Amino acid sequence: MIRFFRTLRQQALSGNRLGRYLLYAAGEITLVVIGILIALQVNNWNESQKELALEKEVLAEIMGDLDSGVASLENDLRINQNLITLADEIQEQVLQNPTYTDTIGAKFGTLNFSTTLSINTSGYDNLKNIGLGVVRNDSLRKTITEFYENDVDFLRKGEETDRQFIKEYFAPEYLIYFESVEAGKPALGFGAIYRPLDIGRMKTDKAFHRLLGLYKRTKQEAIYNLNLTIGKMQELKVRMEVYLSEID
Repeated sequence: MIRFFRTLRQQALSGNRLGRYLLYAAGEITLVVIGILIALQVNNWNESQKELALEKEVLAEIMGDLDSGVASLENDLRINQNLITLADEIQEQVLQNPTYTDTIGAKFGTLNFSTTLSINTSGYDNLKNIGLGVVRNDSLRKTITEFYENDVDFLRKGEETDRQFIKEYFAPEYLIYFESVEAGKPALGFGAIYRPLDIGRMKTDKAFHRLLGLYKRTKQEAIYNLNLTIGKMQELKVRMEVYLSEID
């Protein structure tokens, strides 16, 4: 097409037809501009597709982290529920049948256990490194950011508080009721075995029962926070799935 206009331009020049020359020159310029605009549009489309693919990749990674995080928190949930059950069993046995066995000794020893938060944030860290703006949906981007910056941090501080309670308050107060702590019996499934000074006296020791009550309340609070966080993670994943289906 450009060659055609050049031929016409040469003919117009040879015939001293200035008006036609200007018209054909304008045609050549128009074609060049159109070609540039098309090239820019194609380039913009390619860049848009690359950004879309990157957005999908980052969100898919975060969704994988959420899946593994839910599994980890559900395990912490079961552990805390089991610890409350153990505390109930200890209290019931001490109140109803204050006799010592290695089984209850192992239950005594298990109460000092605390969970440790394990949520993979690599997907969110990757998003921050790339730039939060890669997630084009403002509401979804805000929810993702608030979850990792606020909710995860809140849960982490809660578990740290629980560990401090066990280490700095519960364990020292608890240990005064025991004469020795022995290695467990792995073949029988026992961990550390706590041998009480006088299991009979525990029955009427109000301080001991208050200590167990406080212990159970801290574990119940941990369970509440875990359930709350698990719900937010599941809700966030559903929102991301819906969003990815809309942009696919």
